[in-house]
Amino acid sequence: FHSRLLQLFPKLKKFSSGMSEIGNGFYEIYLNDPRLVLSQFGDYLPKVTFDPELALTHPEALILDAGHPLVRKIIELVKAEFFSNKGMHGRNAYYFSETVESVIYQYNFLVRFTVGLKEKRVIEELVTLAIDSFSEKSISFENIQPSTTTRALDATELTEHLKDALANKSLDALIQQKIQDRKIKLIEERQELYKKILVDSMKTNQPAWLDDIIHLENAGYDLLTVTIIQPL
Repeated sequence: FHSRLLQLFPKLKKFSSGMSEIGNGFYEIYLNDPRLVLSQFGDYLPKVTFDPELALTHPEALILDAGHPLVRKIIELVKAEFFSNKGMHGRNAYYFSETVESVIYQYNFLVRFTVGLKEKRVIEELVTLAIDSFSEKSISFENIQPSTTTRALDATELTEHLKDALANKSLDALIQQKIQDRKIKLIEERQELYKKILVDSMKTNQPAWLDDIIHLENAGYDLLTVTIIQPL
């Protein structure tokens, strides 16, 4: 999950802010947009990570997850601009790539799960889905890279692509499958983490709260952005 969350942060440059890697899975973040500056963190975060396991061994680092106030602020701004007429992130988002042979629709969703049986709480995850417009199947997007070109889509072409992306008949089934896959992965990660806790604590019995903490249920999702990837 933390790799998908990391994909959200290059958008900081749209808010006159940025992030730089400082090595070993850590980053520094500077914020120049007052909408992102939080009193408890200021405008400069010298050492942050998106990896919860790495944060366990480096208590001085700030862990950024989907529930962190800064992440929530960025998501709110991205979502607001996605639904505005002059948005920079969603409705006008496209690029050309030599690594694709057909138009690809890439979607970012904010997915919510409830955790627990008796006392439920909500957690949020960022999920990315890429669909080949020709085959209407989900594809891997990690290796898709933008290419340098002078070509551009005009407003009419971009609007038509966005309409097609949002009306794609495969979208609902594929996002539901993506959410289910992420749910299973979350449960597995939690099981492994707490198994490690049990080993480290030298206990042999499973704590009663473990059954509660690995019980996840779907609680809905919001579309944040759509990117049109054009073959070059």
